[in-house]
Parts: sequence; structure tokens; C-alpha cells
Amino acid sequence: MAVLSVSLHAPLRAGRISEFALNELPQQVSQDGAPGTPSASELSVDRETSAHLQSVLENLVERTQEIDSAHQKLEEDLPSFAVQLAVGIAREILRTEIDAGRYSVEAIVRKALAVASTGRSSCTIHLHPEDMKACDPSRFRSNTNFEADPDIARGDVHVATPQGMLVHDIDAALTRVREELFEATR
Repeated sequence: MAVLSVSLHAPLRAGRISEFALNELPQQVSQDGAPGTPSASELSVDRETSAHLQSVLENLVERTQEIDSAHQKLEEDLPSFAVQLAVGIAREILRTEIDAGRYSVEAIVRKALAVASTGRSSCTIHLHPEDMKACDPSRFRSNTNFEADPDIARGDVHVATPQGMLVHDIDAALTRVREELFEATR
């Protein structure tokens, strides 16, 4: 009984193996003349075996094409997965830090006020009740009012001014970052 072994020195790629190539195998083996190489008669391949091998090889080629297609799809989807993973990790880190109280409410309020450009006009800062406890309103201008609002998430700030409402929302900011990163990866 002869044993045929195959070793791959490169990734599989789709191709076609013809019956002619299978029929030529015994001739190629015997022509090599390598020591210990079986003769063509020892490796004779009858039509039934040849057809079976052809079927197996065609199946292998099909599976290789499927693997190549799946690999290509994964390569195409990788940037999207990376963005989703990165933003998801950032969201979890931010929420963990906020839940642990490791952030400066006053710094967030001051940044929101700077963006709102309220100048010397009056405004009302809406914060989550827990954030209100961590913020000292006396450190702000006298015409800056503070109100607790349980509907606002911790770490978020809403600034009501005569010109309108400015919302500093962490989840919305992360959503914008995700969208910008998606756009940059296209």
C-alpha cells in the first residue's frame, strides 16, 4: 500500500486540478527517480479512484474558496469591529470612573460654560443629584444657578442660557467619536 502525503508551503488558494493532472501523477513520480519512490505501476490510479480523488480535490478547492471569501470579509470588517471595540472599552472605562466618583464635576461644568460662551449673563446648570453634592456652587459667579436633575446621567452637564440649552453628554460624545472613526476607516 502506497502512502501519499501532502505538505503545504504556502497558504491555500483556490485553483483547479484536472483529471489530466491526476493521471500524470504516476508518470511524474516514477520520472523523479528519487530513492524509495514507488514505480508507476505501484501507484496506478484506476478511473474510480481518480474520480473520487477529483471529487475530493474539487471539494477542497470549494472549501478553500469559502475560506478565502470569509477571510476577505473579516479583513473588510476588521476596522468596524476595532472601532466598536475601542469605543465600547472607552465607554466602560468612563462609566467605571464616573461610578467611582473619580472625576471633577467642577472642571466639567467650567468646560461646558466655556463652550456655552455665557459671558456675564445668567445661566442654570443642571446636574445629576450626586454630582450636585460634589460641586460647590459658591465657586462660580453669582448669576450661575445650580439645579439637581435625576434625569441627567452622572458626569453630564446641561447649561440653560438665554440663547438656549447646551448639553454636555458623555454617551453622545462617544457616539460622535465612533461615527467619526467609522468615517475615517472607510
